Amino acid sequence: HAKRSIYNFDGKLKHSDNGLFVQVFDYRGIKDLPDHTFLQGNGVPDCSGTNDEYCQLPYYTAIHELFPPEKTLWVPLPTAPRFPNPLKVSLLERQRVAGNLVNLTLVVKGGVDKMSFHVTPINGYKLKDWSFAPFDEETFGKRQTYFIFLTYGHEAP
Repeated sequence: HAKRSIYNFDGKLKHSDNGLFVQVFDYRGIKDLPDHTFLQGNGVPDCSGTNDEYCQLPYYTAIHELFPPEKTLWVPLPTAPRFPNPLKVSLLERQRVAGNLVNLTLVVKGGVDKMSFHVTPINGYKLKDWSFAPFDEETFGKRQTYFIFLTYGHEAP
């Protein structure tokens, strides 16, 4: 059960919904799932309107090549999961440093013990650096979408 929040380049919430993300860890994908009523009528996710390699789905792993979005299901649900400390993402600062260099400072607070965070540069921009870890494009490889999996143990930081 997940709450999905998608933000635009200006830091404003573009889309939010709730659902059950079904990711099968088998090479046959969703073909072997039983025909449960709650899964009926839910096709594979439509990824046509996004540049996000993960189709804006809450993957826990960065292996979307092995288990692509078309082998998963997103089952819309009417209610949001209950989080004791809801996630809040806000754009603290947007600063144009040079002609085509923009520095975005985001604040991420709250959330749960497992969250995925996708960064997909658009409109010709590319990721130059971030504060999660030292960013080296040679190490990470040039990507369309950068995947960050945030997790913590027994006690939240």
